[in-house]
Amino acid sequence: MLSQPDERRDLRLPRQVYRLRVLGLAPGFVTVATTFYEHKAPRAYWAAIAAQGFVWPHVAWLLAKHRADPHRAERLNLTIDSAFGGLFIALMRFSLLPSVLVAGMLSMDKIGWGPRFLARSSAAMVIACAATVVLFHPGFDPTTTMREIVGSLPLMTAYPLAVAFASYSSGRMVRERRKAVEELALLRDELAHIARVATLGAIQTTLDFDERAPLVRLDRIEIQQGLVNLIRNAIEAMNHPSSAERRLTIATRRDGASVRVAVADSGPGIDPAIADRLFHPFHSTKSSGLGLGLSICQSLVEAHGGRIGTLPSDRGGAVFFFELPFASDTA
Repeated sequence: MLSQPDERRDLRLPRQVYRLRVLGLAPGFVTVATTFYEHKAPRAYWAAIAAQGFVWPHVAWLLAKHRADPHRAERLNLTIDSAFGGLFIALMRFSLLPSVLVAGMLSMDKIGWGPRFLARSSAAMVIACAATVVLFHPGFDPTTTMREIVGSLPLMTAYPLAVAFASYSSGRMVRERRKAVEELALLRDELAHIARVATLGAIQTTLDFDERAPLVRLDRIEIQQGLVNLIRNAIEAMNHPSSAERRLTIATRRDGASVRVAVADSGPGIDPAIADRLFHPFHSTKSSGLGLGLSICQSLVEAHGGRIGTLPSDRGGAVFFFELPFASDTA
């Protein structure tokens, strides 16, 4: 069974930066626009700030979304953000409070990227500022009027909150990644357990995968965990004294609008008296079992829009299967 990479995970960081960029540029637009109004800036200045405030965030998002390495693209986008900041500091004639706020806010959201990146983005801001002075001669007027002070209030209050929001979201991403690593370690332990159980008997394994089956969209760790549970149950079932031959078959097939994954064993089979309760929580046929394995499998599969069940086997034993729907773009 094949799977498609989940682009949403790779793009979570650029998406958070995109939201921060939108939230930050809105109050920043008010501050810069107020200063432009005070200095009676020409139309070209207004066109520049409109492009940076309303067009650039979406362009930056698309650049990150369609690059092979969205994180690297986002670092480039953040450097361009700093260059825009240097441009507007010069175009505002270095009006003291707005200039300090723009420089400070654009530096604040890059501290977490490390000192080298902060230095590089700050250099981009300085170079853009100097180039604007040389090319356009905007003048120098560091005084700050009351109107500019009022216009700077949104940037002083809203942007730090936006940075705090983005920091919280980034922290949540780190926590999710740590959880995924822990789940992967647990999965490896499960696989090691299966390997140890497999050495108890001569457990013949057949893999019958349909390479033509369409793609499905799934969480690899969750579905692997469910598959490991089914394989472990099959191996333990074949350790029953009545199982003279041990055969394990794992197969995938297209079934309607889904891909079916089946795990078949040559154990004693399923007792009809308990067949209806197999997937109920805390129901187990093993003396040492908690009765959660199949229930967890069912929850994981159903969370992916699939279903799980059993089938009769014409060669004895039991067949457990689960089905997952095709990915929307391969149906």
